[in-house]
Amino acid sequence: MSNDHSSASYIHMVQHLIEKCLIYKMTKEECMEALSKHANIKPVITATG
Repeated sequence: MSNDHSSASYIHMVQHLIEKCLIYKMTKEECMEALSKHANIKPVITATG
């Protein structure tokens, strides 16, 4: 159960960071690069269709 909570928390954090990128009108590629560089989130996580 704890693993489900940590997964949901991670997803929520990534969603929040992507929303921040949208506020700054960043492109998908810019967002992927920024999250990779500053939040250590692999591009495969943010590279959805």
